[in-house]
Amino acid sequence: MIHTLLAFKVPLLLTGGWYGSIVLFQVLAFSGAISYTLFTVWRAAGLRYAVATMIFFLVHPGMASLAMYPWKDTAFTIGTLLLASFSLRRSGKQVCFISVIQSVQEQQQTVESKS
Repeated sequence: MIHTLLAFKVPLLLTGGWYGSIVLFQVLAFSGAISYTLFTVWRAAGLRYAVATMIFFLVHPGMASLAMYPWKDTAFTIGTLLLASFSLRRSGKQVCFISVIQSVQEQQQTVESKS
């Protein structure tokens, strides 16, 4: 019921009943969530990981359909992206995959400096 209110009713009320507003508002929300995710990854892990995340978003075949079709999966995806971004921002660099990659890189640098 909350999804229907936020994703369908509010855009229709704000635009005077224009049905295209449902997809427009969804695309704007999805773009905002992706932008926030990329910014959070950039702040937590650096530019290289942010670019890799952006490339994933660009080449993943499901992203276009998630952004363009009004269904409940899109709201779930936006919520999941935001939840993951909030978790990453809250925990800093102590996220599992980032800390593992960084520790491997540090070990490689240590080995290279000893040789």
